Amino acid sequence: MESEIHISLCRILKADMEKCIPESLLVLWETGTIAFREFPATTEISGFRPDLKVYSDSKAFCALGDAKTANDIKNKHTKAQLFAFLGFGQKYKFFALFYRVPANCYHHFAHFIKSSSLPDSFRGKLFINNIPFIFDL
Repeated sequence: MESEIHISLCRILKADMEKCIPESLLVLWETGTIAFREFPATTEISGFRPDLKVYSDSKAFCALGDAKTANDIKNKHTKAQLFAFLGFGQKYKFFALFYRVPANCYHHFAHFIKSSSLPDSFRGKLFINNIPFIFDL
C-alpha cells in the first residue's frame, strides 16, 4: 500500500512533468501509482513501473517520473530502476526523467545519483524536484 507521502509526491511530480510537454504535442499518460486511477497502468520497463509516464505515440517525446520517499532514496532497487529508465529513454528523440523526493532529501538523492557511476550515454535530461540535474559538478 502506498503511503500518503508517496501519493502527495506523485501529485507534485505530475505538475513538474506537465511543464516539459510541448504545447502542440498530443500525449498519453500512464501510471504505476494509485494517485492517478484515471490513467491506464504503465507497462514494465526492465521489471520496473514508473509512477508516471507521458509520451507521444510517434517516439518523439517521452518523460518518466518516479517519487521516492526518504526510505527509498539509497537502495539497490532505486539504482537498478535509474539505469533501466535512462536506458529506456535512449530510443526517444526527447526524453526526460523526473524524480520527486522530500525537500530535505534532495542533496542525499543528488549525491546518490552522482555516486551511481552512470555511463555517459545515459546522461540525458534528469530532474530532481524539477531542478535540472548536472552530472559533471
